[in-house]
Amino acid sequence: MNIQRYELHKLNKDQDEYALVIHLDDHLTEFANELGTIPRSKENLRRTALQLIKGKYLGIKVTVVKVMVGGMLVSSLPLLTNTQTASAQTPTTQSAQNSLIYYHVSQGDTLWMISRTFNTTVDNIKRGNNLKSDTLQPNQRLIIPKAIHTVKTGDYLSVLAKDYMTAVSAIREANNLTSDNVRLGQTLIIPVIISGKPSTDTVQPTPQLAPDMQPTAQNSQYTVVSGDSLSVIAKRFSTTVDAIRNTNNLTSDVIRVGQTLTIPSNNETSAPKIQIIDSVYTVVSGDSLSVIAKKFGTTVDALRTANNLNTDVLQIGQRLVIPTVNTNLTTPKQTAPAQDGSTEPVTVSYIEHTIRSGDNIWNLSNQYGVPYNDLLRHNNMTTQSTLRIGQVIQIPQYNVPVRPVVSAKHGEVLDWWTEARYVFSTGKVATITDFQTGKQFQVKHTMGGNHADSEPLMARDAQIMKEIWGGGYSWTPRAIIVEVDGRKLAAAMHSMPHGDQVIHDNNYNGHFCIHFLNSQRHSDGKIQESMQRQIELAAGRAVR
Repeated sequence: MNIQRYELHKLNKDQDEYALVIHLDDHLTEFANELGTIPRSKENLRRTALQLIKGKYLGIKVTVVKVMVGGMLVSSLPLLTNTQTASAQTPTTQSAQNSLIYYHVSQGDTLWMISRTFNTTVDNIKRGNNLKSDTLQPNQRLIIPKAIHTVKTGDYLSVLAKDYMTAVSAIREANNLTSDNVRLGQTLIIPVIISGKPSTDTVQPTPQLAPDMQPTAQNSQYTVVSGDSLSVIAKRFSTTVDAIRNTNNLTSDVIRVGQTLTIPSNNETSAPKIQIIDSVYTVVSGDSLSVIAKKFGTTVDALRTANNLNTDVLQIGQRLVIPTVNTNLTTPKQTAPAQDGSTEPVTVSYIEHTIRSGDNIWNLSNQYGVPYNDLLRHNNMTTQSTLRIGQVIQIPQYNVPVRPVVSAKHGEVLDWWTEARYVFSTGKVATITDFQTGKQFQVKHTMGGNHADSEPLMARDAQIMKEIWGGGYSWTPRAIIVEVDGRKLAAAMHSMPHGDQVIHDNNYNGHFCIHFLNSQRHSDGKIQESMQRQIELAAGRAVR
């Protein structure tokens, strides 16, 4: 078959669908006639078209092939059936519709509500969309970043798509890339793939995986690809290594490329019984927090906390996050009085976790953001206790009520031991605002018991820290506001790198210390007064 030339034509200006137009030599009139009568000829041309798409237009949604001979259309062949899609695209680069990376703002939406809905941060949404303020407009189009990734050695779009369980085309679209080439140090938005626009009533928006990553009850067969392991596959389909091993009668964890595995449905696994997706509700006439709380089986306090409300006054059309009610929760009990002297105590409830292969208390502590000793204490265990597969343990979940603040500029004062370490728990990412200069950067709480040992999230965050401290790192404490999960906490920190680190690509060698009310130094277990004075400043209780 002698192809003269080929080109792409967009089928519809409102949709990202294309036709591959193939021009054959004029003398192939006989072949053109065969196209209407001989299936084998059509299949040969279809196969040629798929090869062209794979080599030249990977990631572009081509739905039809149009065959031209002598300027005349002689045949149209539909493409992208399920089997043809699989053969035309590799698992990690299968095309996602670009329109699915955008969230369209609805009346009453706020950045805080959207961040809670999609399990990201307000700062990530602002950075991903170059927003200068928190103001949103109805129908405004937003990219929802699940992460902001700095490219390092070995990173390719296909690798990142697999690591973050998304699609190459989604990353390319979110970052306005014209090719798959990336450079070291480049910052990329890793977008959530939106499953659809939320309605104006209760909705549970679920981030949609790339088509090849989407685990469904109907698609229980999976073909192993390069780079797979049982643990990778288990994580992808929200199951366990043991469940896959038992379902497929495997005697070892060794698998081979091309091997077909049966993926057990979720109800066959022993995964933790955790619900992480909240719902969204639009306020209507006659609603109040108490009415809504009763309607959804939650509490007024939970609604206030989930929506960062400072008043009980609601507006018709306002959209509220409805915190998920977990049937595994026990009756909350009081654990500590409020530091500001009010009737609202910290409460604790529980979710269940079933022990799986590889679990230990330290890893579970990091996974759930619960202090190591707390996890032992709530399960009547000691450091010498052992875990067994199938054992059910209780994971405490702390509800720390929002405390009053002096002004919008200042932060809540939370005691480290009874409150702050549960709000800014290990593993959480926060936005830090330097109280004096207003400069902001992101950090991650990576370790520490007496206070929050943290690290700059990226190299540019480390650079901003250095600028705040006058061009170099310092042990001198400064007042800061820690913004985490929509709450602003009064705290203090120095910037000097020291000790161990978890993040290794942020141009920062070690960690630094963030202190809250009554937190202590690691060296001697004493409260550092210079830190406490800066916390008071961030709370508005002292003057500089």
